[in-house]
Amino acid sequence: MPRPLTRAAVALLVTSIAVPAAAAPQSGGGVPPLTFSDAERQNPERLAERVLGQFADQFVEVSRPSGGAFTGELLTNLTFFSRPRSAGNPGMCEATVLGVSFESADPRTGWPNTNAEKRRHPMWADEVYVTTRFKFVGPIDPLPDIWNDAYEAKLEKTCAGLKTAQDCIHAPDGGVAISAARNFMTAQAALAAAPGPGFAVSCQDRLWGSPADRPPPCDAAQVIGALQLSQLHSVDEREAAEQDGALFVQKLRFVTGEDANESDITEIRILYTRKPSGDDPVLRSVAATRYTIIED
Repeated sequence: MPRPLTRAAVALLVTSIAVPAAAAPQSGGGVPPLTFSDAERQNPERLAERVLGQFADQFVEVSRPSGGAFTGELLTNLTFFSRPRSAGNPGMCEATVLGVSFESADPRTGWPNTNAEKRRHPMWADEVYVTTRFKFVGPIDPLPDIWNDAYEAKLEKTCAGLKTAQDCIHAPDGGVAISAARNFMTAQAALAAAPGPGFAVSCQDRLWGSPADRPPPCDAAQVIGALQLSQLHSVDEREAAEQDGALFVQKLRFVTGEDANESDITEIRILYTRKPSGDDPVLRSVAATRYTIIED
């Protein structure tokens, strides 16, 4: 199983990008420039080999920016994705994501001005970042003692079988992703129970466009109850204040629908207290916001 890239590996990667992967560039160092049409024609493996050198075999997908008006325009960035693998936590996969942005400046001669000049210059790595994204594929709090060799092998197979890593969750780290998922499931269960949750609840709509039929009024229990972890797109967390424990805010963004003329995003904001003792967190408030964009 390929390992996520370390900081040392990133340093080596930057060096590898500065070495020609195919023909020697015209002015030493860098790699031959890539156009949008180059990126469209080449499969992820070939692009990874050309751009990432010795790390190419870790990446099986690539996100290419759209070409815009000029098909010969040079690429400015590429994002590569590894094959998803087990995150070492029940029901959770992870993938390594590596982004590279390019500049066509020659450090000896300065910036080229025209597209023709840019095509004669090699590309240089302007910025490289490595991060990890996550995907929930099953219960994250399964029965005790379920983690064994058979379960681990099954989870690895499930993760490797995902069609894409590009829809994996953006999160600061796996711990934040798991914490947010658990808090979300706690909120779901509390909203579905009687007599009701022990925390403040709100729901609002943000609508762009002029639909013939507006959506029904925003009901927090219905909106949150209809969401699934498989729709989770990103998680963010920040510290809100210090009290007897620590007060934190988590924002979970779900992509709930996308078609030819409508895109639906639901954001859940969870305010909770994390106890120093390690006890279960206490939810203080849950706010849902539905964003709907309808194009004519």
